[in-house]
Amino acid sequence: DRRRVNTVFGGGNIDADIMIIGDYPRKIDEDEASPFYESTPPGILLDRYLRAMGTSRADVWLDLTVCCMPVRVGESWVPRPPNKDEVAACRDRLHKVISIVDPKVILLLGAVPLRMAKKWADVWDKNVAGSRDAISGIARNDNPPRLVVEVPGACGPVRYEARATFSPNSVLRMKEGDLN
Repeated sequence: DRRRVNTVFGGGNIDADIMIIGDYPRKIDEDEASPFYESTPPGILLDRYLRAMGTSRADVWLDLTVCCMPVRVGESWVPRPPNKDEVAACRDRLHKVISIVDPKVILLLGAVPLRMAKKWADVWDKNVAGSRDAISGIARNDNPPRLVVEVPGACGPVRYEARATFSPNSVLRMKEGDLN
């Protein structure tokens, strides 16, 4: 798409114990070719998440479910969630990155990576837990359901423990009381 400036690949510590996967790049992320660009409100909020976890960007691997910002047809820079074909186009790349980083845990930020983790198949099922309500349920639960990200390995599937929460972009759009 001619409106796209850059492909936004992940980055960070290749030996990270924690891998963070967001949904898709926003315009500033594409302009800077960096996921969760540090000087934006979502990037600042992500840094707060990391500090609360006792870590920083230098200690984690940051990546996105898709590498290019999906835009609405005929409109300039109006982001939208990626469709199943866009997710599928980036799936193999993300599988390889997960295998290379080999994290102890993957933090899924938002509905798109949660759906991706729960359903790697080519069938896009909107009923799979990936809605705001599903993430709210996980975020409110003191004993959240066990999530697993499964990627192909040389001798069969490799499973990674995962956790899910809201993306920084979603948190910034929420009104007080949305989690109550």
